[in-house]
Amino acid sequence: MTEAHDSINKIISIFYESFDNRNGRLPNFSRFQSCFEKGSSIGNRSDEEVRIWSLHDFWEPRYELLTGGRLREFHEWETAFETHVFNGIAMRHSSYQKNGKLDGLPYAGAGTKCFHLALTPEGWRITNVLWEDQE
Repeated sequence: MTEAHDSINKIISIFYESFDNRNGRLPNFSRFQSCFEKGSSIGNRSDEEVRIWSLHDFWEPRYELLTGGRLREFHEWETAFETHVFNGIAMRHSSYQKNGKLDGLPYAGAGTKCFHLALTPEGWRITNVLWEDQE
């Protein structure tokens, strides 16, 4: 594995860990934001629509959900991935699962995330994420 792959693995781990509120953990926007290049976007595709958010617009409702008591003992984790590095740009296909309790009931799911990354003067950063949950 190359240094680029090691750095990208670390960034993706931080991304997934950002949504973990098990055992009283609190989400940390600064740590989440550190994974991204300025101006990055996050999107979701469903059968009904494609939605795209800025980092802040994406984070705010999720922070409230993770800290407001509705979604407890939640975490997401990568189950499989494939990373392609082309000099200073990279693409990662990530399969994931998620688990927790939403409004006191079991909540679980799985899906796919696609990450675009770029090598910046500060190191590898995510420039775009697009995900789709499995139904």
